[in-house]
Amino acid sequence: INAEYGDVCECCMSDRLWLLSVLGAMCSGSPSGSASFSEGVELFMRGSLEPASRAFTAATQLAPQMPDAYFNLALCHKRMGNKLGAVEAYKAALGLRPHDAEAWFNLGNAVSGDEAAGAFRRAIGLAPVGTVAAKSHYSLGNMLGEKGDLNGALEQWQRALRLDPAHAGASHNSLHARKLLARDGGTNSTGQGTNVTGAPNCSILASRIRRNSTNAQKLAAVRALLARCDEHWGALLQAGAALVALGRPQDAVDAASKVLALSPANTQAMQLQASALTELGHVDLAVSSLHRALALDPELGGVYFELGLAALRSAGKNASAEKSRQQLVEAREAFELAEELLGDEDSLCRVLHARASVESGLEHWLSARELYVRALRECKVIPATVYTGLAETLVEMRDHAWDPVLQEVLTRGLQADPFNGRLQGLLRGVLVRQRGED
Repeated sequence: INAEYGDVCECCMSDRLWLLSVLGAMCSGSPSGSASFSEGVELFMRGSLEPASRAFTAATQLAPQMPDAYFNLALCHKRMGNKLGAVEAYKAALGLRPHDAEAWFNLGNAVSGDEAAGAFRRAIGLAPVGTVAAKSHYSLGNMLGEKGDLNGALEQWQRALRLDPAHAGASHNSLHARKLLARDGGTNSTGQGTNVTGAPNCSILASRIRRNSTNAQKLAAVRALLARCDEHWGALLQAGAALVALGRPQDAVDAASKVLALSPANTQAMQLQASALTELGHVDLAVSSLHRALALDPELGGVYFELGLAALRSAGKNASAEKSRQQLVEAREAFELAEELLGDEDSLCRVLHARASVESGLEHWLSARELYVRALRECKVIPATVYTGLAETLVEMRDHAWDPVLQEVLTRGLQADPFNGRLQGLLRGVLVRQRGED
């Protein structure tokens, strides 16, 4: 049984460093702590682990409320073989940011026994969908497999496959466990034979969606997946999500409908269906689908996020200022609930951006700025839309003390999206104004 697994997050990405450097005391509360943190990341990325650990330790001393410094310190300790130091640093990071699913997963890898199982389950509870959950289920399956509980292990590996059909380890282990159970006369208690039996081929097809670079290649991979895996609902969900991203929401609705025919109470399919319906402009139908999902599970943060997007979309199309404002307030409430329930960092970044968009719509520029700054500080991968949103907010605020930050935001945004016309126009305006002042 293949038992390979590793850290989800290796380090805070380099595109986060500039914010701590530029904003300094305005946002981090400790310019010296920010400098030590930046130094640590640069050393870590060069492979200088011992100096990096010293820099991150200095950052924790100078800015003790910075969870990323503890998180990266833990990674250094782990790479250097200092297991106790890694555990201590992960626990310190979680003390400051207890809803960090990645940190719980990494802690699970650093400890053992019941403590590890508890950490993996906590990660799943905080981020029930996505990479962290898939790897946590996989790791739980490995632990159960080592104890000889093949039925329990198989159930965990199946859950990992439903979240990530391309997970090679879970696919391999599931097949191996089935062979052992068949040889020993065991049975699979989960009743999901069709999905797991189809997983190896469907996993390969699903992985092609991620590997291909052009939209045409991705679409071809999606069509191949739909043609061969029409009863594998994990694969159908992945294909549907890709179809939304490729601008084919009607096809995504069809994929979600196939999943619901196979699994009528599948809340992920209801969420996918709603996302696609919102893109098609059928907001009322989307909201109806989302409320069906909440009736089955009222703790679904992703569903509240989609409800917020639906309300935000309606506000943008509404001619009445009062009605538009009401829908923005509804969107704000939905996004706030989503942030409480969603623990993974990818979701947090999307929620913060959405919340900032709502505040901008309400012309609460200070609140919008604070949310965008949070996104830049806390998201490990920053989309160009966050840079654009913050830049537009700073322009609206007309606070010239933030001009150096605005220019840096625009520069970083254009690095992420070089052909963004809005960012290009804003940067030209800043440069023209600076030349005029000179």
